[in-house]
Order: sequence, then structure tokens, then C-alpha cells
Amino acid sequence: MEHSKFKFRAVVDWVSFLIETTNPTKGDAIYRRFQLKNYVEPLDRADGGAATRFIVTLQDVQSWEDAEVRMACIEREFPLAKGPILVGIEVSFDARARTATRDELIDLAANFYKFSASVVSANRRFGGRFKGDVTSITRHRRTRVLIAADRVLNIGNNTDDLSQRVYFKTVDDKQLLPTTEHRARMELTLKGGAMPFATLQAAREFDFTALASYFKFRTLRGGLHPVQAIVADAAPQIGERASRRRQSDRSTRMYSSMTRADSALNSRAWKALDRLTGQMLAPMSEYERRRILRLFNRPKSLN
Repeated sequence: MEHSKFKFRAVVDWVSFLIETTNPTKGDAIYRRFQLKNYVEPLDRADGGAATRFIVTLQDVQSWEDAEVRMACIEREFPLAKGPILVGIEVSFDARARTATRDELIDLAANFYKFSASVVSANRRFGGRFKGDVTSITRHRRTRVLIAADRVLNIGNNTDDLSQRVYFKTVDDKQLLPTTEHRARMELTLKGGAMPFATLQAAREFDFTALASYFKFRTLRGGLHPVQAIVADAAPQIGERASRRRQSDRSTRMYSSMTRADSALNSRAWKALDRLTGQMLAPMSEYERRRILRLFNRPKSLN
């Protein structure tokens, strides 16, 4: 696949904080006050519905300063006894079209899974269109059909320390995106023991290229035997490391002999993560700071 047809970017989709308020309050009071509906989870709710410990998730974080300003606004309104502690983050590797067609974006999304060298869980399935509706992963062509139908390929569970999702993104917050914003996406979610930092100070020292191993890909070798080519074409996943013993060097870990490292794509992923490190450290513009403060400090009568 010709990678120059795509524009690659890494982004932080969201970050989650554990906070503990000095006084019990209801989670809906926090999300109504700061337009965080569905992103405030009480952890110790009492019979009356009030709690003191919450997971607060901030969407579309543009920088660590952005997160810091928003959390400071929350703390002014709901004084904290402890926290905030970073407990979750989602990082995405996106490919938008430069000259690529819709079909090529879908192909790339399917290939993100097929050739991923680091699949974090053996629990893999397409998420349902409704609760309880799950589709297994069988062959690459079927994977592509489901991705084209806006299905999401899930790797791992929401409660796992590490999980991934792969899909063709055409909708954001239930709103259709313009075609220029359609993109092939691979998401990595880190929680619990997988979190590389717990404070905003530590986050500022984090280099996102440390996550590059989760965004490494393989590609098919040239000159495959016709039978190998058929097998490789049908395989839903062929890129990850697998346990196979080689007599030559007694190695027990290797990649499929039908693949080689996709150096071009791996380089683009590493550079995207490197740019993300710089973006997250960049100071907020005065315009953006005022926008966040207007949103988070609007009069209570408007809630």
C-alpha cells in the first residue's frame, strides 16, 4: 500500500482522573456543571446517590496544560481531598486521506489489525450494533466487510489494563464527520498497571514514542509461493509474534516467515507519536484558555 496517499497523526482521545472530593456529591452534579455527561463515574455511591470518589474523563485533550486547566476548574467547584490521579489514557493512530479513496482507507484500517505486530489480547471480536451482539473474526475479507459497515474490532475488555480498537471512523459523538475527516484508526487504551504515569507532572515528562511497540506493523514478503499467498490473503491476522521453535537458533519467538517489517509505516507511526509528545507539551493559546474557562466557569444558572 502506498503510504504517501495518507496523512498520519497520533492523538490523545481522552484521559481519566481519579478524584476524591472533600464533601459527598452526586456525579450528575459534576457532569451537569462541566458538560461531562457520561464521563463521570462514582465509585463509592451511598444510598442517597452521593459519592466522594469519582473517575472523571476528559475528552479531546489537546495538551497537558489543557487537562490541568480543566481539572483546576473542577477542583475550584468541588474541592478535592485527594487527587487528581491519572488512571487511564487512550492514544489513537489515525490515517486520513491525502489522495486515498474511501476504499483505501477501509483497506488500511483492516490492515492495521491484520499486520499488527503487537495485539494485546487473545480476546478479539467485532463489537455489536446492540448489547450482546458480537461477531467473531474469521478471515481478512470478512474483517474488511465489517469495518466498511462501521463495525468496531475490539481487542481485550474495557476492564483490561491494555486494550485496542480498530475501525473506520466516520462519526464523532453520533454526528457524521465530513469526508475529509474520515479516517482509519487504531486505538490503544492504557489503564491500571499499564499506565506509564500517575500525575500531570510525570505526564509532562512522558515520551509517547515509548508506545511505538504497540503501533508496529508487518507486511507481506515479495515472491511468496502461490499457496502461501492464498493462506496469507485469507488470514485475518498474520503480523503478531507467535511461539514457533526454529531449529536453526532455538528461538521460540518469531514472526510469520511470510512477513517482514513494514518499515515505512512503522516510521510514520513513530514520527506521529513523536509529534504528539511535542503537542502535549505545547502551551495553550490565550484563545483556547479563554474558551475552556468560559465553558468550565459558565454561570450555574445555565446548567
